[in-house]
Amino acid sequence: MSDDTKNFVRAFKAGDVDAAHKALAAGSVELSGATFAGVTTGGFDLRQLDLSNLELEDCVLTSVRLDEADLSGAYLHGSTLIDCSLVETNLEGASFEGCVLRRVDLTGAQLASTEWTGVELHDCRVVGVVLDEVTMESVTVTGGLLQDVRGAEATLNGVVIRDATVEGFDTSEMELAACTANTTPLPKGFTALSGRRTRIG
Repeated sequence: MSDDTKNFVRAFKAGDVDAAHKALAAGSVELSGATFAGVTTGGFDLRQLDLSNLELEDCVLTSVRLDEADLSGAYLHGSTLIDCSLVETNLEGASFEGCVLRRVDLTGAQLASTEWTGVELHDCRVVGVVLDEVTMESVTVTGGLLQDVRGAEATLNGVVIRDATVEGFDTSEMELAACTANTTPLPKGFTALSGRRTRIG
């Protein structure tokens, strides 16, 4: 591990944004395969970085910019992302287990072959994404926007969509089981979720 990488890791864990960005500016930080556990931090600009096979265990990241970063093969377990931007981020093959995403922007993210288990999405933007070969198990989407979402050979089991705006969610080539929603229109293959009111506006 280079000195710049060590400096970045130290600054990232400490929440020292300036020191972390200084280490990145040096150009020799290597974060592919990096592992972070129990870290609560935020405010970092990690756009376009190679973060492939990154592991986050029980971490909380707030206001982190990951646009166009390579997070392919990443593994996130028990972690929370708040006000983070993952616009056009490569998440192919990534795995999310027991995670919470709040106000996360996933516009144009590459989500092929991702796995989502026990994940909560609150007021997130999921726009213009393709869910090819994606697996979702016990995923709850509350509020936010689902727009121009499609995919083939995806498996959705126990997915709940509540009070979200849905504008084009094509499930025709997906395998669905026990999926419910209270949205209008109701995505194909979903059954109506009773006892809830749909958010207007």
